[in-house]
This record gives sequence, structure tokens and C-alpha cells, in this order.
Amino acid sequence: MSRTLGPKSRVQLSKTLNDLVAAQVRRELAPLKQQSTNWMAQINSGVDPNQSTKRTGENNVGRALLALAAGKCNRNDTLAFSVKEYGRDAFVTKALAAGSFSGGGALIGTEIADDVIDLLRGRSIVRRMGPDFRGTPKGTKEFPRVDVSASASYVGENQDIPLSEPEFGQAVLIAKKLAALVVVSSETLMFGASMAAEETIRDDLIQVMTEQEDLTLLRGSGTVNTPKGLRFQALAANVTATNGVTSANIESDFRDLRNALTGANVPMLRPHFLMAPRSLNFLQTLRDANGNIIFTETRATNPTIYGTPVLVSTHIPVNLGGGNETEIYFVDASEILFGEVDGMMVDVTGEGGYTDSGSNVVHAFQRDQVMMRVKLFNDIVAKHPEAIAVKTAVTWGA
Repeated sequence: MSRTLGPKSRVQLSKTLNDLVAAQVRRELAPLKQQSTNWMAQINSGVDPNQSTKRTGENNVGRALLALAAGKCNRNDTLAFSVKEYGRDAFVTKALAAGSFSGGGALIGTEIADDVIDLLRGRSIVRRMGPDFRGTPKGTKEFPRVDVSASASYVGENQDIPLSEPEFGQAVLIAKKLAALVVVSSETLMFGASMAAEETIRDDLIQVMTEQEDLTLLRGSGTVNTPKGLRFQALAANVTATNGVTSANIESDFRDLRNALTGANVPMLRPHFLMAPRSLNFLQTLRDANGNIIFTETRATNPTIYGTPVLVSTHIPVNLGGGNETEIYFVDASEILFGEVDGMMVDVTGEGGYTDSGSNVVHAFQRDQVMMRVKLFNDIVAKHPEAIAVKTAVTWGA
């Protein structure tokens, strides 16, 4: 004899079944949820979740360079040093083992090169503003761009729709060589690895590379050997002189810069103001006639102007023109392509010489030093030059 459930019983049965299903789903998803949590924790700490040997807090850049210097870029000697100092299963040892060695040089893969690039990204304002990073494995890469867009029209009944065709151009990235020279004393290598030695090598490398990269990517001449800097990729119409030194003049300067991009329908996805520290310091103390700070947002930890981030670099000169002029750049980073070749090339020698900071020639062999030449390859190009505007002859703050 069958029994029909009443409305309340059906509701209760449905709720019970839903609870059972939900509990089972939670049990099934719990391991996946925990795995996702672990992965996010590893990602936030700089660890590749798919590579358990990836370090946390280890200076693999310094370690790799120290091992290469000690082994003079000889594969067996380099690996022997790394195994002795860091262990056979250490991340840096495995990364070096995967590298390509030949004749006093080595091509180290993306594992170590990415660490260098991450460190550069934290210091270089061109990298920090978030351009569109693209790999250029063969050194050159072409990207199509729309120079003239198609058009749309309202038309009447039985009228032909006007024909329009977009016009295409190309943005071309051609990797240029960025080289740095790092010098290590033989005593450092003789007495083995230490955190101080690793940090010194790494910091020296990143410092000199950041300085040269920022200076070139901002104001490079664009010869056959160097990228053309953003300053010289801007449209001529977007490069204008400052309006003056008063607060009203300065506000007009920023209005001009913004109008140059918005008036050209630049998407403004990642706009940034770039300037010398002197310029930002002046804005932070600029007051109106009543003594009120005008650009209060420039005093924040992450300064902005009209809601747009401000990045500063000492590689934007303050001695242009009459000797006290600088420039202000306004750039939409979403319109900037940054191409980079994977890997990092390292050459090691104890012979020859180099020029020190005082322009004196130093003989490495006589000083009992080892020189390392580190090379990266990159380039930068604006997809549309309308995305860059520049104010020149700026003297406020001088």
C-alpha cells in the first residue's frame, strides 16, 4: 500500500536530501580547496606551486652568479661549487644544471632570469607602471596595430552604407642588449658562499642594470644598439613646454598632458605620471594663496595626481636646457609593449680590465678579481605614440 507524502513532508525530505548532497560536495571539495589555499600562499610568497624545489627567501640570483664565477663558467666546476655550497637538490643547482655552457660563458634559463627581471621590475619605473610584457624568443617580433579605424554611419532607407576600411600598421620589438659588469674578489670565491657575498653580487647587478635600463627606456636615442625611449616616441604635437611656475601654470601643465591622451581616445587603462623626485617634492609642498596644500594626494605613500599614480626616478634628468630643467611624462602603460628574450647570458673571466667609477682602468688579473658580464635582451615600443605626452623645460622645484 503506497503512501503519499504531504506538503510539509515533501519539503522536509527535500531539505534533508539537499543537506546530504551539500555535505558530500563539501567533503569532495575540501582537498581541492586546501590545495588552492596552499597554492595561493605559495604564489604570494614567490613560490611556483608546480615546482616544489622553488625557494622561499633564497637569493638564487646571487647564488647562481657566485657559482658561475667560482667555476669560471665551466659546467663541471660551477655545478661542483653549487652542490658543495647549496646541495644537489637546491633550486639554484638544478637551474644551473639545465643551463647551456660553452667557452667561458653560460646561458641560464628563465628560472634565474625571471628572478633578475622580478627585481628589476620592483625598481625600474618603466617596468613598474605595467607595460604590456611580451616574449620575443627570436629577438624580433611584429605586432599589428590599427592606425586608422573603420567608421560607422547612420543611413536612410534604401541608401548604401558608406564603405570604410581600417588601416593597419605594425609595432616592432627588436631586442637590444643590456649588459652589466660585476666584479668579485678571488677571496670571496676562495672562502666559499656567504649570504653577504650573494647579496653584494645580486645588489650590484640589479643596481647597475636598473640605472641603465630606466635611463635608456625613458630617454634613449633609439640608435641601432639602444631602444628608443618613451620621450622620443611621443608625437611631436604631444611634446609641449611648461606653462610656467605658478600653481595655476602647473595645473595647466597637468591638464594639457591629460587632454593630449584623452583627446586622442587613448584607453587610459594604466595611466601614470613619471617625473624626477625634485618635481614630486615641490608638488608635495605647493600651497595656494590661503596656505592650503594643492596636491594633497601627492603626500600619500603611493602618490597620485587627480587619481593617477605618480612614479619618480632620478634617471629623469634635472639639468636639461639651461642646466636646471626637467621633464614630466604622462603615459598610458597599456599602450606600451615591452619585449624581452627569455634567459640570461653570463660570461666570466679573470683577465683583461675594466673602468671604475673614477674612470680609472683597473686590471682584474693584477687585482686578483673575477669579472662577470651579464646580458639581458629587451626593447620597448608604443603601440600608438598618442599614448605618450611630455612637458619640457620644467623648472618648478629647481
